[in-house]
Amino acid sequence: MSTTDIPLSSSERWDKEAQRVKRAKGQWVVVAESGDSRRGGRNAKVKAALELRGLTVEVRSRNGNGSPERPWVGVRTWARVVTS
Repeated sequence: MSTTDIPLSSSERWDKEAQRVKRAKGQWVVVAESGDSRRGGRNAKVKAALELRGLTVEVRSRNGNGSPERPWVGVRTWARVVTS
């Protein structure tokens, strides 16, 4: 019999991401990456998932193109806690 780690559920993953964003104290944190460059609703989904965990956040996504400014390919999504 072999051993393995069980992958996180969606709720567990967002719990973990919420803790990372909270610990960053207003700094931007990458919370999602996708090879799919279509953005449709990604920011709203991330914002809703983090707000369900009690955070007030700002969310932004950027397409990467392999350039020095955006060295990734696909879309990265960042979030940060908004302070009043």
